Amino acid sequence: NSSKWGKVYTADTYSGSKPLEIANVFKAELMEPVTVVETFNPIEVAPIEAEKKENKAYIYKIPQNIAGTLRIKANAPKGTEIIIYYNEFPERVNGGYRGQNGTDKYVFSGNGVEIVEFDLVYHGFQYITIEGLDNPLPFENIEALAFSTLDKGVSTFESSNSEMNQFVKNLSWTLRSNFV
Repeated sequence: NSSKWGKVYTADTYSGSKPLEIANVFKAELMEPVTVVETFNPIEVAPIEAEKKENKAYIYKIPQNIAGTLRIKANAPKGTEIIIYYNEFPERVNGGYRGQNGTDKYVFSGNGVEIVEFDLVYHGFQYITIEGLDNPLPFENIEALAFSTLDKGVSTFESSNSEMNQFVKNLSWTLRSNFV
């Protein structure tokens, strides 16, 4: 029954039941900028089966689940393609596949050590799989860049209960990761 449907308006912005007038005026953002608030190197690596059977793949564990991206330093022959899968879990979960939280690709130029950094995208992850290199990269060649608009914590908490301390730390990281 469409008798109670409102009229259709074409507008740049819509609020409630009527279009808003747009003044075409640029204004500065009214929020803190997204910045790198912390960096992490992997703490574990293991070989795993690659999605492309002709490739090798390695899964890395980052010590903290973050919203962010990677900075990778690597050297590979011209045309070598790496695929990076981002995930919050180390394996398939509930039927999900590697790259559940996004996939990035990079093709090497072959001109020595290259710094790979994806600056127009971010992912939620604690595990990354890098596919396409013959050997795992050293931990110091991989940096996980945690993004947030909250550059500092707004409070601190410490108790004699280690589980409560970890719970509050997890809450803090959840807030930081979701303020992007």
